[in-house]
Amino acid sequence: TVSAARKNNIFVGVCGQMAAEPEFVPLLVGLGVHELSMDPPSVAMVRRVIRSITLYDAEKTVQQALACPHATASLELSVELLK
Repeated sequence: TVSAARKNNIFVGVCGQMAAEPEFVPLLVGLGVHELSMDPPSVAMVRRVIRSITLYDAEKTVQQALACPHATASLELSVELLK
């Protein structure tokens, strides 16, 4: 979705619970999502997560996650990046 949107200059945002969960943030950032929308109490934590990772590491983690056999393994890579 993000790749197709990028090719057509279309904005991509994620809103809701997934955007507010710290373990998903590196994957969403690494995929190239432009905006994360969440409830106000979640903003500070998500900002800390974003500031604690580099775009390079997030993109590298996504490439590894895309090769994983199941979603749980992908999420484990993201959590490992956060450590």
